[in-house]
Amino acid sequence: MKSKTRFTTMVLMALVLILLTGCPALLGTSTEENDESGGGGVEIPSTIFIAVGNGGRIMTSADGETWTDETETGDTFLGITYGNNQFVAVGQNGRIMISTNGETWIDETEIGDSFFDIAYGNNQFVAVGDNGRIMTSTDGAAWNDETETGDPFTSITYGNNKFVAVGINGRIMTSSDGAAWVDETETGDRFWGVGYGSNKFIAVGNNGRIMTSVDGAVWSDESETGNAFHGIVYGTF
Repeated sequence: MKSKTRFTTMVLMALVLILLTGCPALLGTSTEENDESGGGGVEIPSTIFIAVGNGGRIMTSADGETWTDETETGDTFLGITYGNNQFVAVGQNGRIMISTNGETWIDETEIGDSFFDIAYGNNQFVAVGDNGRIMTSTDGAAWNDETETGDPFTSITYGNNKFVAVGINGRIMTSSDGAAWVDETETGDRFWGVGYGSNKFIAVGNNGRIMTSVDGAVWSDESETGNAFHGIVYGTF
């Protein structure tokens, strides 16, 4: 659908901003060694940035300055997350790939409907996308179809023990387990991003719409600035 094309052009390269949220992928202390030669081995840092984007391009960096091309899969990636000791990337045509180190990637599935975002929480990966499709997985490999709501979801986050998904027509849905979902509201303006921090959810979208919620159910309008917002992140410094 047209919204998918618009969203794709926005995501030339979606950087994994999990550094700001204290993800174990970036704050881990262990390292791996490749010692096949019997020599001293090559240390692989346990902290890593991964960027995904158009053409299925995947690049990695230990410091955000020096980047390494890992692969180009063809299908554009639109979302990536980390959980259960692995990265999971999702994108066009329902492409899902997983990796434990950012270098070696395994194709898991292509279901047809494009995924726009993915989140991890409560021991579950939850991917959302076209036609309101929601799928869940505990390991990134085996996936369960949970629902198709009709309106595409563009973004999902996890916080306060629940998932919050937002999308077309200002649709907002919540779930504690990724399987059972509750319709909370439809505001009219399309949401492009949702995040969690400082004990609240914040959704942003078309016409500069910003809405906030403590529980994901009751939402307050904060602003309409005119220009659309496409993403939001929370960090401490």
